[in-house]
Amino acid sequence: MSVTNSNSTPDPVTHDPISEPDRCRFTSAIGRRCANPLNGSATGFCTIHERMAQSLTDTEVRAISDELLLGGPRFNTRESLNLAMSTLFRLVTQKRISRSDGALLAYIASLLLQTISPSSQPTRPRIDWGGFLDMPDRKAARDQ
Repeated sequence: MSVTNSNSTPDPVTHDPISEPDRCRFTSAIGRRCANPLNGSATGFCTIHERMAQSLTDTEVRAISDELLLGGPRFNTRESLNLAMSTLFRLVTQKRISRSDGALLAYIASLLLQTISPSSQPTRPRIDWGGFLDMPDRKAARDQ
């Protein structure tokens, strides 16, 4: 509905401006704030910017997944689990993964760790202490 003046040209309809708390919280690179109304979700964005934020979140999730599964998804040695857990620790401290998700993944890793048999672990080389104990100064100490 438009109001006509005496020239019979229609005036544009003016909308009531949206109050600050009800506006989208997206700010452009030059510092201008989006004038669209909130979508109603907890994100604080309008429909357009909520979709943009969601697509960025999906990209971040894929990047985190790729980083955690860097050596491949095969956790059949303690070393591969150790690498994944150290990466998980770093991601949680960087707040790229929530604490609850980090705790869940750490629990799953502890269960996986229990399933790895000791025989699948590389054996440590045995140290021969015999030569060390036969050294002249060690023999004198042992004989006394």
